[in-house]
Amino acid sequence: MYEERTVRIGERPYTVVLSDERTAILSAQARGMAVIGIKNRRSGWEGLDTPYLAETPAAVTEIYLEQVVRRFLGLPWTIAETKRLRIREFSETDARFVPREPKDAAADRIFYTPERLREYIRYQYGFYEYGIWALEEKTTGELTGKAGIVGAEWYDGDRLQGAAPEKEGLSQSWFREAEFLQAAQAESAGCGQPVPVLCLELGYHIFEKYRRMGYGTEACLGILAAVREGFRALYPGQSKAGCVVYAQTDASNEASVRLLRACGFRFMTETDSGEKRCIHRYGLNL
Repeated sequence: MYEERTVRIGERPYTVVLSDERTAILSAQARGMAVIGIKNRRSGWEGLDTPYLAETPAAVTEIYLEQVVRRFLGLPWTIAETKRLRIREFSETDARFVPREPKDAAADRIFYTPERLREYIRYQYGFYEYGIWALEEKTTGELTGKAGIVGAEWYDGDRLQGAAPEKEGLSQSWFREAEFLQAAQAESAGCGQPVPVLCLELGYHIFEKYRRMGYGTEACLGILAAVREGFRALYPGQSKAGCVVYAQTDASNEASVRLLRACGFRFMTETDSGEKRCIHRYGLNL
């Protein structure tokens, strides 16, 4: 089968090819077109050399078409908009405008160069469809900072599924004791089993020039609203799953603590980082 579909991004139309034939897919790719491979009834996925696949043409939604085009052309998604900010995916050209600050960690330096940022966009956004996003001031176009979701695991009532080893202590010392987690794991109607909980970590960093202006709180509230909307669309009524967001901050970072409390987070636990720093963990039930 071969089909062409059009999706509009802004005012511009883009064509996406849908096919279950290897030769048609290769031909479309050679012509520089975005492609979605459709499962072949005889050979399944074999030979469909494209990163985007669908069981049937009917399964390809407008959102999926837009996603494929944006990933193919490197067009950043807008995640949310607030009064002053556009929260969007980074583009590699943003590296020119990311300041290098003295307290930046290794994770911050990913955004310093176009080369490293290009890899982050390709593998983080392209594979997970979430990550750290750019905070763009709508009136000036300047980057005020970055914020987003830096981790996602499913909690099954005993441990974090797929968590890295360093997260195991977190699952034991925090999630098991968290009041909001217990609420999120209320028994689903009629099944008598605990509900799995999606656990997300919120990260944020406002550049020094823009601190104490409320950008951090505004950005995090916008991100939380977008996550809540997306989660409820996937799980109407949360009958199949719950969702909690956690955040970590140095106990001495009063500005960060105020931000989290302003966003509705509650203090849960504290831990020694091993570097003479006390880390506070906060949680929010979406």
